[in-house]
Amino acid sequence: MSVWDDAEALKTLGDTAGGTEETGDGTGYPEGAKKLKEHMWTERNRAVVRLAKARRLEQTGKLECDACNFDFAKVYGEDGVGFIEAHHRIPLASFTAPTDARVEHFDLVCSNCHSMLHRMKPLKTALELKKHLLENFKRPGATHSRGSKSRA
Repeated sequence: MSVWDDAEALKTLGDTAGGTEETGDGTGYPEGAKKLKEHMWTERNRAVVRLAKARRLEQTGKLECDACNFDFAKVYGEDGVGFIEAHHRIPLASFTAPTDARVEHFDLVCSNCHSMLHRMKPLKTALELKKHLLENFKRPGATHSRGSKSRA
């Protein structure tokens, strides 16, 4: 299945997220209303993430994605310096009580890989995603965003 097949399939999903009511004249979907939500959230400690990034910079001089090697600074210049996301190898939701986070509990990943890591079931580590990516790019007909030709 190609990305173009995926796009066509998404059009036929119907109302999976709610709120598919178009405006009366059929020009769009209403957005932007302000609503108050109250919910529980899991507290995170940003200090351990800052330390993980600092250690990686000290060791390698850059913040590359552990899964695909994307480097925000290389692609976005100054705007990308210091940017990378931290992925918990063990989901915080799996703990029944607060726990002590350590640098080695995290993978540093780009935004796309972080989203895919959470989309894949069961949850994977960056190393597992890296293996998955390498396997998929070995398949005949597989393309990679760096060097693949756009469809016109």
